[in-house]
Amino acid sequence: MNRKKLFRVGLAASAVVAALAYFFVVVPRIIYASAGVRTKTVSLDFGDLDGAVVVDVGKGCENLYLEPASRRAYVTDGWGNVHLVDGPSREALRVVKSAKVGDGKACGIDRGPGGFLYVAACDDDWLGRGGGIFKVDRGLESAEKIAGDYPGLNGLALDGRGDLYFAAGNMSFVNGKGAIYEMRRRTGGDYGKPRIFLPDLRCVDGMYYDARADRIRFTETFCGVSTFKPGFMAVTCVLGKTAAFDFCDDLCTDASGNYWLADPGGFLKCYNAEKRELTRYKIKGCGRPSSCRIRLEDGEEIIYVTELKRSRGFVGYLSKKCDGRGVVVIPLKALRELGERG
Repeated sequence: MNRKKLFRVGLAASAVVAALAYFFVVVPRIIYASAGVRTKTVSLDFGDLDGAVVVDVGKGCENLYLEPASRRAYVTDGWGNVHLVDGPSREALRVVKSAKVGDGKACGIDRGPGGFLYVAACDDDWLGRGGGIFKVDRGLESAEKIAGDYPGLNGLALDGRGDLYFAAGNMSFVNGKGAIYEMRRRTGGDYGKPRIFLPDLRCVDGMYYDARADRIRFTETFCGVSTFKPGFMAVTCVLGKTAAFDFCDDLCTDASGNYWLADPGGFLKCYNAEKRELTRYKIKGCGRPSSCRIRLEDGEEIIYVTELKRSRGFVGYLSKKCDGRGVVVIPLKALRELGERG
């Protein structure tokens, strides 16, 4: 068999596998997860969002941590950097310092005891060799690797006690395999060796500690959102797939307990679990989101969204070109008001 025939056979086999996966894996999940969930899509222009700004951080932003009671934000990117963003006002936010932590992408980031940042940073071979967990000072002067290496290292969160959880997996649509690891904080302040806390998951992606509810929220890219109480292995499914091209990257919750989801397909989504209502915000002028966090500023909830790519939709999701501008900053009130009209 020559190369052309071999290529055609391989292409045909891939198409068959994709079709089978869609009809026997994706479709049943959509039917099950969407039962009882009311959905709507709100299309709007970024320019119509009163008080919204774009912070030019650089290309391919991944994740972020917002320091409470300040304007400071720490943003990771696809090249292993952590950027400190600060300014006297929302309109004047800019990068004031950057530090390289990994050789490849830097994903999850959160703050732990003692004021240190903890960053999941990978090597160039993200799904091969993977990466490790780094302890970084808030001034971005030093970084110490405390665990590694884990293929497909992704989201990271620290609970109220200071225990650290992180996600890793193969990021496969057809045969996704992933797990959540736990690193217990010792009495002296250092961390024990990572152990698998929740095995047999699919492509675990974003992680977020909800201090109000004392719960870890996490996403599986191609499946949905789940949650668990720190230290307890009982997992509760919150939201599954409600559409064929429905994805979940990182997430957070607002003061009312609503879930905000960064959809790599190009949507910012809000899910009210009590009412079982999902709103997809399609914001013209914004690209593909990767992560989101909410902070109270001057009595108003503000959502920060990292823009990984400018290209939208399923093609944008598959693209390897990370050309996003940085961080989109939007008052939640402005989003809600336009959403109610939609």
